[in-house]
Amino acid sequence: DLGVVGGEGLLDQHRLAGLAANRLRVVPFGLPSFTTPGPRTPAAGVRNGPVRVGYVGGTRWRKGFDVLMAAGARLGPEDGIAIKVWGPSDPEEAVPATRARVPVTLGGPYRRAEMSKVLGEMDMLVVPSIAAESFSFAASEALAAGLPVLAARIGALPERLGPNVEDWTFRPDDEADLARALRGAAGRVRSGTGWVPVPIPAPMPQHAGVVEEVYVEAGAGWRCPLCGGA
Repeated sequence: DLGVVGGEGLLDQHRLAGLAANRLRVVPFGLPSFTTPGPRTPAAGVRNGPVRVGYVGGTRWRKGFDVLMAAGARLGPEDGIAIKVWGPSDPEEAVPATRARVPVTLGGPYRRAEMSKVLGEMDMLVVPSIAAESFSFAASEALAAGLPVLAARIGALPERLGPNVEDWTFRPDDEADLARALRGAAGRVRSGTGWVPVPIPAPMPQHAGVVEEVYVEAGAGWRCPLCGGA
């Protein structure tokens, strides 16, 4: 009777699939609690070294690891960028990292309790997904920690960036455009300019409460087809 979607971009996709707009409710996903790294200065960590670009997703192609490494091959030491990859790593899938012309470190898997540490080792997060994301917890957690996020223009990612969408996005599955975007973003991070803080998602309990209200709304007019309409 009713459908719940996590963002306006997903709402449009459901409409195109033929679902009536008046039967869909937009309820942004909630964010599980975690300890943020604490207040950050605009150019924290980059005054005496490269801009630390973090990527969460391991070596999986769907998350855009290959595209990111191909973009790294188009960069060089003069760009002042270092990439750290967090998440499961497969030795064969990780081969593209050897072709990058900027430092690439494989941080490996991490536990949720370590999220503060992971985010604390970044100056910005890059989300190079090549498949449409419905939300992206990684982007939301980085935003909650005060980090700028550079993301592919696909799925729900652009709407997460608010007023930053013009300067902080790139074409998905396009290594040349990602390399261009990384250079520009690193320059803005280094100077502490060009990023506007955005609202962070509601805590998970609040999100669950809103979803429950939708269930109540749907149930109010529901009649069991096998119970004589009772």
